[in-house]
Amino acid sequence: TTLAETNLKKAGFELLFDRLRLLRKQIADEHSVPPYVIFHDSTLKLMAQVQPQTLAEFGTISGVGARKLEQYGERFLSEIKAYRQEQGLGVSKIAQKADSPNYTQLITLDLYEQGLSIESIAQQRNLRTSTITSHLAEMIEMGREIDIAGLVFPERQKIIMQAIEEIGDTEALKPIYEYLGEQFTYDEIRLVKAFWRKKQSE
Repeated sequence: TTLAETNLKKAGFELLFDRLRLLRKQIADEHSVPPYVIFHDSTLKLMAQVQPQTLAEFGTISGVGARKLEQYGERFLSEIKAYRQEQGLGVSKIAQKADSPNYTQLITLDLYEQGLSIESIAQQRNLRTSTITSHLAEMIEMGREIDIAGLVFPERQKIIMQAIEEIGDTEALKPIYEYLGEQFTYDEIRLVKAFWRKKQSE
């Protein structure tokens, strides 16, 4: 490992650690408690180092008990997953093997099909909007018929698809985000990319 690679890894760890601290502060404010009540810094540092990608992996981290796993697991996993995707670090082999929706994804789909907005679903389920978007994107890739026209206008879908064709199908969303001049959200790109991948596999 070169010094540059070591420094890059350290910078990535600190970036993720800062993001997890911001999320912890947000949750602490929601519950009107000090941040350390949610998780100690030492636990957040372990999360940033290990970067768990499933609830089972998250539950093995020191400082995460069964109650906190249930209360906060989804939200912290979503933050770690979003970070890894933006950095082009890919997803775990477990996540890659999934070919049918899990329970939490199906709850999201049910609420979405009832006509609720992403924001309303996130609020109702006490999850981040990016988590809800990820649920829908993952199910689209699994072959579920989900209409995203209400989330990303067709004209915007077309522009994002052209960017994907130009750049290629990378795990990272950041190159597409930057290529489009930061005029589209990560959530829009995530959804359209899932739709594009589904079309490629048909």
